[in-house]
Amino acid sequence: VVRGGEAGKCAGSTIPVEWTAPEGHEEGNLVVMYTGNFARSSASVPPGTSGELSFATANVYEQQSVIFRYVASAGASVAAALAESEAVLLLAPADVCGECG
Repeated sequence: VVRGGEAGKCAGSTIPVEWTAPEGHEEGNLVVMYTGNFARSSASVPPGTSGELSFATANVYEQQSVIFRYVASAGASVAAALAESEAVLLLAPADVCGECG
């Protein structure tokens, strides 16, 4: 299971991502952030059965949806997603008061 935070985050913000995995999951599994079909960043899943990872977004992702996928690593390549979050729409970057747009 992977959850990518609440909807309506500001582009340029950091999104916390919660993950859960079965006991004894493979080392090298990843959570990958996508916009469309493009992998933008990834983080290795540490040992354990649950946790939280943080992903920084870029201002240029404004009005794009990001999706987080939990994937099993297959050596040098990445296998199919084992779990996928709901899409998170990124709004305009935060203004000086911290409000989106």
